[in-house]
Amino acid sequence: MEKLAGFLLGHKARVLSAALVLALVCGVLSLAVNVSYDLTSYLPDQAPSTRALEALAESSGQGVPNLSVYVPCASVPQALDYKARLQAAE
Repeated sequence: MEKLAGFLLGHKARVLSAALVLALVCGVLSLAVNVSYDLTSYLPDQAPSTRALEALAESSGQGVPNLSVYVPCASVPQALDYKARLQAAE
């Protein structure tokens, strides 16, 4: 470990130059990365959630890329009741 520290401290300019070159290379390569912001594209085609999203899009006439449901409730039985009602709504 002392050898490594000695090398780094003894070759500050080379270490800094190498770090800058690597940072530039990473910056250029990051431009080639494609990111899909449609999280549903990562789901398998036959997953129940994918099929549910397709059914929701067909019934509403537009795509729904991300859907969250928040139902305030005071107890676990109430939450289970809401869950059952939402599952039954097809």
